[in-house]
Formats: sequence, structure tokens, C-alpha cells
Amino acid sequence: MVVNGETYSQSIFHGLSECNGGGGVGYVVEYYLGRKYSRLEATAGLSDLDTKGARTVEFRLTTDHAHDYFALGRGASRKVSFNVKGELYLRLSVYEKNGSGPCIVDTMGVWSDAELAH
Repeated sequence: MVVNGETYSQSIFHGLSECNGGGGVGYVVEYYLGRKYSRLEATAGLSDLDTKGARTVEFRLTTDHAHDYFALGRGASRKVSFNVKGELYLRLSVYEKNGSGPCIVDTMGVWSDAELAH
């Protein structure tokens, strides 16, 4: 997956359409951590293949006891280092806050080279 001009060989990605964002849910993936990890490292951003140029997408990280969120548009990326020490679950979600319109997947929210450290 290509994000902000960089190619990443391993990524978690969420296909987004304009119809799934308005309610604030978007796409979610949840992982059982079993309190075995200390940190999630990744680079978040939109795929450079995004066909909806000016849109902004919100990325969320949530555990049993903490959360973080930030918004990015096409051509931007952000290094993520998120504390998951002692947590049972990690939820990664991506959504467009003001989504409306046809339900055509035209954006990929990407967690590039995501890695859990012990």
C-alpha cells in the first residue's frame, strides 16, 4: 500500500465510502492482545490511490482504558506510537465525519506496517 509517497509491504486497511461515515462508526477492526504487548507502532494515512481528493478521515485507536484520535487528508501521514501495555483489546477504526452520498468505496484508510511490541 502506498501512503504519502511511501510504499509499505504490510498494512491494515479499511475501504471507506461516503455512506459509512456520517454516524461516526466507519470501519473497525478489533484485536485481542491478552495483556501481552506494550506498544503499537504504525504509520497512518490515506492510500495515495484515494480518488476523493479533498476529504479528511478520522483515525481512532481505542483500548480498554485509553484512546487517541486524529484526522488526516490525502498526501499526509502520521507516525503512531500507542501504549497498549496491560490491555486486553485494541480497536482500530477509520471514518469520515461528514460522509453522505453514494456507497462507492473510494478511499482507503491505512495503518501501514503496524507492529505490536512486547
